[in-house]
Amino acid sequence: MAKLSKKVLMAIEKELNYWRIPGASIAIIKDGMVWDTIGIGYRNIEQNLKATADTQFGIASCSKSMTSALIAVLVDKGILKYDEPVTTYAPELVLYDPASKDMTLRDILSHKTGFGCHDAIWPGERSREELAKSLKFIKPCTGFRQEAIYSNVMYAMAGYVAECASGEAWDDLMQKYTFTPLGMTGTNCSVNDMEKDNDYALPYRYRNGSLNPLKLWNLDLAGPAASINSTANDMAKWLMMHIKGGKTENGTTLIEHETFKEMHSAQSQFEDSIGMGEGFYECDDYSMGWRVGKYKEHEFYKHTGKIEGFNSIQAFLPQEGAGVAILTNLHSPTVPFMYGVLYTI
Repeated sequence: MAKLSKKVLMAIEKELNYWRIPGASIAIIKDGMVWDTIGIGYRNIEQNLKATADTQFGIASCSKSMTSALIAVLVDKGILKYDEPVTTYAPELVLYDPASKDMTLRDILSHKTGFGCHDAIWPGERSREELAKSLKFIKPCTGFRQEAIYSNVMYAMAGYVAECASGEAWDDLMQKYTFTPLGMTGTNCSVNDMEKDNDYALPYRYRNGSLNPLKLWNLDLAGPAASINSTANDMAKWLMMHIKGGKTENGTTLIEHETFKEMHSAQSQFEDSIGMGEGFYECDDYSMGWRVGKYKEHEFYKHTGKIEGFNSIQAFLPQEGAGVAILTNLHSPTVPFMYGVLYTI
């Protein structure tokens, strides 16, 4: 494994200090190989514990791409179909709009159901089945398949559909069909599992100019959308699978070629909230779990994630065999830091 130059490391540390971020864990892939995985700063300031490449961070909405990959595996196994109405698997999953009776996993994974964020319904002890039964009472933000509306709730339902079709829990499916085949031993689906590990980052947030630790937020209900925790070393394995076209480190096929292409093809359009200028960075399409676009005219895929006390970004350029994952433990604003590191690398 190659190593980042001292100059690049110093530049990253400078960005970290400028944005007052406690800690970060970063994976870099270059020329089709893992170039480096590093930890910078602190995972726990109060105990003076440094972040490493094996430190677990919440990856928030980057979880969506992993749930999408699970769906792809289940499609290959004939357990699910992208274009079958989800009521085939979960009859109770019906939305307010009568037109949504035709809703498919393709609609859900590309944010075309018309159902908005409604993130206030995340907390609580209810099950995903109970959530599914309640959605028919909530008015949509737009018409079914009319435009893309980002929805964490519907990604939670994608995981629920997988559970109904397979008869297994979503987190067990993730371990069985994604994490274990890729050797992602430091990745899990719940803060309950995260806390059992000896190396995890505390989330932080600034309040009145003072940095304060936050409680780990249990996102089990919305798990398929946002609850996965991972490390730089595991994110390197994850990105390598995408760069290799659906194959694991040892060459085993995780996702079949045609399904892999389908998962990454643009399905819907909505403007990226972080534009960097026409002709330089454009990422206004969404596939199934990834934003799709161009970076300096190169094919580019990325997704960001943000929950209480954690921010993340993952990105890869398949034609160049390059990728990066940046995990941080500060609530906001770390987006400028992450893009600064991305461009520095």
